[in-house]
Amino acid sequence: MSTEKPISLKSESVSSSLTLLLKIVFPTLWLTFFGLLTIAVLFSEETGLGVFGMGTAKYVLPMVLLSGGIFFYFTIMDLKKVELGKDHIYITNYFKTYRYSFESLKEVNELDWGIVHFISFKFHSKTQFGKSIFFLGSKNKWPDVLSRTPNFTNQFINKEEV
Repeated sequence: MSTEKPISLKSESVSSSLTLLLKIVFPTLWLTFFGLLTIAVLFSEETGLGVFGMGTAKYVLPMVLLSGGIFFYFTIMDLKKVELGKDHIYITNYFKTYRYSFESLKEVNELDWGIVHFISFKFHSKTQFGKSIFFLGSKNKWPDVLSRTPNFTNQFINKEEV
């Protein structure tokens, strides 16, 4: 029994399953928790909050909420889900999906930090998501799908370093 999968005409996801959790679930829970905590502290009549005085908490919590929101907006919220097809790349932000040909790609860069595998696609011209996108690549799916998409692999992955 062969474990090799045939080339599919459909697209296959190369993004990590954690993308949805990191992009939508985690920021929503974090911002909701700190938002409600900030509102509760701002409208509280209490004079003390554990180790900190209520005056300190009324300044610190809004700053934590704001800095967390800014961090999520400029980093995690920019993650995309990517699928590779036979001749096209499908990129989604979970609300809209766009298809791009392999020829529209300029370069592919990988950065492996052990537990996370960042991959960026740079395009020749601006796309609906900008001139470059990045996503968390699945450690298992990325190499598996690359082995079954020779058009993409030959053009971007197997480049000779000069």
